[in-house]
Amino acid sequence: MTRAASRLAAALLGLWLAPRPAAAAPAPGPAPDRYRQVGQAMRLLVDEEVPEARALVEPLLEAHPGDAGVALAAGVLRLYQQRYDEAVRLLEASEGASPGTPGDWLDLARKSREVTRGHERAEGRHFVVFHPRGKDEVLVPYLLEMLEAQRAALERTLGRVPDDQVAVEIVESTRDLARLSTLGEEEIKTSGTIAICKFNKLMVTSPKALLRGYDWLDTAAHEYVHYVLTRYTHNRAPIWLQEGIAKWAETLWRGRGGESMSPYAAALLRDAAREGRLITFAQMHPSMAKLPSQEAAALAFAEVLAAVEWITRR
Repeated sequence: MTRAASRLAAALLGLWLAPRPAAAAPAPGPAPDRYRQVGQAMRLLVDEEVPEARALVEPLLEAHPGDAGVALAAGVLRLYQQRYDEAVRLLEASEGASPGTPGDWLDLARKSREVTRGHERAEGRHFVVFHPRGKDEVLVPYLLEMLEAQRAALERTLGRVPDDQVAVEIVESTRDLARLSTLGEEEIKTSGTIAICKFNKLMVTSPKALLRGYDWLDTAAHEYVHYVLTRYTHNRAPIWLQEGIAKWAETLWRGRGGESMSPYAAALLRDAAREGRLITFAQMHPSMAKLPSQEAAALAFAEVLAAVEWITRR
């Protein structure tokens, strides 16, 4: 990483890096105040601002353990903390808190509990990996070593990274990846999505799920960049910019940024530019995983990587 590239990469996030004021811990009060705090906590969780949501929810749960709305917010918080048994129990108790809402979260919590049941836990300094018993255990030391290297590289590049321990869940198939996320299995297969950062964790498919494997370390590094950007932009960075920075930075752990443009991706980009078939930034929203084909996703990633490389050169 050159000093100039480091400065420029950090500048990409300058508009979003200012932290929000910490949420004040609520005092037990009348119901309208309580419901307002529950709504605020839910908004924070949707924006992946888990520490701020925790500061609101924990006192509420202690003061009002039988309140359905509080149980809803606490259940979603436990989901984001990978405490799935508690999440299911609280979300079951939240029935009636908000029509249609608790059931969606409860379904996700139940699926998460089922997919990860029996997983082993391997703890590093800043990361904890949950993985199925068996062959996937061999991935753990390499994954932890890479993530620590990526964390250090991002800290040098962006100036800071979150202090909290980050959860990583290895799953055995894209079907399990779909069950842990809000994406459908068909969307995952169509777009070629193999890993996701959402719900305050990284979800990575085991390379044994693919006939020839894949660049799983770079992919996990890419998802950790998403984790950092989501936290420090309050989940407000445009999809193209977030994906472009993550793609540019996914190789920082082993070299310089911007090294992930393959000859195949470069050819896709060249041909699409010549033929007027480029994918617009608007079409990339709300997720690359919702693009209509693996070729379209590959083209979109090539475009956003080229955009961030252009910004870096400028």
